[in-house]
Amino acid sequence: MIERPPSSKFLSQRVLERVLHQLKASRSRSAYTAAVLMLNLGLRVSEATSIRLEGIAPAARSIRIRTLKRRRETWHTHEVPKIVAGVVIRARDRALAAGSPWLLFDPRKPSSAVSPRSIQRAVANAAANAGLARDKVTPHTFRHSRAMLLYRASGDPRLVSHDLRHADPRSADQYVHVDLDRYEEAIRRVPSII
Repeated sequence: MIERPPSSKFLSQRVLERVLHQLKASRSRSAYTAAVLMLNLGLRVSEATSIRLEGIAPAARSIRIRTLKRRRETWHTHEVPKIVAGVVIRARDRALAAGSPWLLFDPRKPSSAVSPRSIQRAVANAAANAGLARDKVTPHTFRHSRAMLLYRASGDPRLVSHDLRHADPRSADQYVHVDLDRYEEAIRRVPSII
């Protein structure tokens, strides 16, 4: 039976772990690494697939990422959590061994970065293997899930907006409106007055 996540925008931690487990078990190491980066750094799939080895600090504790917005090139440096640094180091070592300048490379042509479309296919397959509807889990779902986890931890949509590098802080308002679990928990704590 196919399980449909409650929202196509974000996934629970349990569902995220199931999808990541399937990605890790698949042949696509790049897709697993991309998913870990999107989930832990809030990257877009296009940002994850454009990371060059030269942008990774020696201990993999920071990554410099190029973003194109409105035909303007900007660079962002992301601090990498220690547990994620291990994933990045293993991916970097694979890329160096293959002679690729890209962190996430096409194994058939190491001189090329893996395409966002191949990451999308791998995520859809992992979702199906995890028993989820493949059309409800996309690479962008990892970014939304990070935003929702951060919002639940902080309660501040401005932090979410800053973390995801939104140009307009109102972009984070969608996470405020969809957090029904938090709303129901808060309502239970409000005392009844008779």
